[in-house]
Amino acid sequence: MTAPLVRTKFYRPPVPENLIPHPRLIERLNEAGTRPLTLISAPAGFGKSTLLSAWLQQWSQPIAWLSLDKSDNDLRHFLGYVLAAIRRVVPEMGAATQALLDGLVLPPTAVLVANLINDLDAISQDFVLVLDDYYLISNRDIHNLMAALLHHPPRLMHLVIATRHDPLLPRASLLAQGKWAEGEAYLNRVQPFVEATHNSRFLVETLAQRPWLCLGQGKQDTAVATLKQAITLAAPAHLVRPLADYAAPLRPLWEQLTRQWFMPDYLARIQVVPGFPAAPAHAGATLPTNGHSPGASPGNLPLIEPLTNREMDVLTLMEKRLTNKEIAQELCISVVTVKRHIYNLYQKLGVHGRRQAVNEARRLGVIA
Repeated sequence: MTAPLVRTKFYRPPVPENLIPHPRLIERLNEAGTRPLTLISAPAGFGKSTLLSAWLQQWSQPIAWLSLDKSDNDLRHFLGYVLAAIRRVVPEMGAATQALLDGLVLPPTAVLVANLINDLDAISQDFVLVLDDYYLISNRDIHNLMAALLHHPPRLMHLVIATRHDPLLPRASLLAQGKWAEGEAYLNRVQPFVEATHNSRFLVETLAQRPWLCLGQGKQDTAVATLKQAITLAAPAHLVRPLADYAAPLRPLWEQLTRQWFMPDYLARIQVVPGFPAAPAHAGATLPTNGHSPGASPGNLPLIEPLTNREMDVLTLMEKRLTNKEIAQELCISVVTVKRHIYNLYQKLGVHGRRQAVNEARRLGVIA
């Protein structure tokens, strides 16, 4: 028996009456609204869904909203909910794709993608599809489907993805079919604001995106120089994960730095981060990895980045299930500062939620 669809997943969150306006963010979203994709990425509690709801209030086009959860990590299940969300505003769409989903065996992803794109492109009016909490999706088939959809976007659809971290989608798709120069121009606008925060992690995360943008434009030497700049800034601050998260498409650059013996202690440390791309046998020089293989599974690996004293304070209170406001009161700091510490904890522990952070810290022996 097929489980019924949960209708509340299609409801857009209400906008609080006392919401503080964010005209600059709304203006940026309006600019992004002319492109096939809008990506909103921020840690938990930063108001992504509320901001989206406030922005979408001004839209006259039909809006299909889908709040994702972990149960959507099945391609048939995911697509069924996506079609249902769109049919709430465009009732007659998706017949061909739905017929494939109703079969006993799913066809190859390429067949599903082709039918989905054709069904969406047949819609005769502008519409918005919002996928909220996309960070909960880890199924590779779903990521491949979304990447293909972005590579050949339907003419009248605007896709909005809200997530706690960048989705596992090819960078070229996120930049609308390889618009590398546009992506670099965007970073050029953003970087001065990031530098003004004097936050090393935020700056390293920004610099980490430049090398693959340079590679996309054939600027090999610039890509290497930018990666070296990011490593030079990251190493003294013990920042590893921001660069590891962008390592996969940059494997040739990491191999080149390994052969050059550039900051070998840092390179040895980052190579044991779970998910880091292992170098092929012919890559040349290799670095000591303290007994761990590059890209190894978590196992009993030590904490990738050390926690600060304040992060330990916040983690301890998170373990006691205190809210952000209660943690702020306990430590005599602002809620915004608490959120920043929690964001850093998620990055260092490689998790995306409070209970995950506590459980991972226990596993690593950071807390008893």
